[in-house]
Amino acid sequence: MSMAMPRWCAVVFVGAALLALGGCGNNVDLKVEPGALAFGTDRSEVFFTLLNDGVFAAEWTLEEVVRESQEAEWQPADVAWFAADSAGGRLRRDESARVSLTANRALVGAGTYSNTGVRITSGKFGQVLPVAIIVEAALRVVPARIALTPGSTGARFTVFNVGNQQLSWSLMYLGSSTVPGDAVALPSDIVATPAAGDISAGDLAAVKQRCANEGLEVIGLRFKTDKLVPAERFDFLRRELGDAFIAVELEGSDARPGAAMDPHSVLTEHLIDEPGQPTRDALDQVLELFRTKLLVPA
Repeated sequence: MSMAMPRWCAVVFVGAALLALGGCGNNVDLKVEPGALAFGTDRSEVFFTLLNDGVFAAEWTLEEVVRESQEAEWQPADVAWFAADSAGGRLRRDESARVSLTANRALVGAGTYSNTGVRITSGKFGQVLPVAIIVEAALRVVPARIALTPGSTGARFTVFNVGNQQLSWSLMYLGSSTVPGDAVALPSDIVATPAAGDISAGDLAAVKQRCANEGLEVIGLRFKTDKLVPAERFDFLRRELGDAFIAVELEGSDARPGAAMDPHSVLTEHLIDEPGQPTRDALDQVLELFRTKLLVPA
């Protein structure tokens, strides 16, 4: 026995089929795991996975985003301190991809950063993965131990800031204790005097001899607002080297705006690489010194 399908029923079936086919291109079903990424205090690489859980192949892209606060909208922007190993791709049905993000802590100062992320987009699908990192400030002291031997009246040590944040430090006395909480002010018979220069007496004598006998020149670059390179350091070099020391001192406003730390690195992070900019002039001056003092004529 044969049965005839009503005309209106056929129209409904055809219409439903066309509707399904017409919408499948936008029905992207990507799954992104985990939902957020954190480098913490010591990780340099993190990963996330994309899975195409839909019916059709999916093209996806990745872009870096930032926001001003937890409540603000994400906006596209270049994030200098991390980089992804892929900016996009194509996933077949049930195919997955693992994406790596690497961090460079040297490009940011000490602190916690959580208003950066990556946005994954495919058709109408879009998801932001927040990316967080903690950068710890750190001091290093060399040597780790000093001793005053009989007949000596002083010892020297150097404090290094190995982080990217300006730090304040102080010197206290422990006596026979090794517990930091027992530290007290220095007794009257111990006097700590910061050295103006970061060079040993022997090295300084060698530099002065070469400046006098070989025409050696020493160039120094600093921003006047930089507390990490105080004016006293340049005064020391002027006093010791005389005209052989070339001082290039720039205003803090000459530094590239928007950098992660206060004006400090004249030739790298805070360089404005444009003709006529004071930092570019400083770079050209250094390169000219290299050309005249280091290059050997062919």
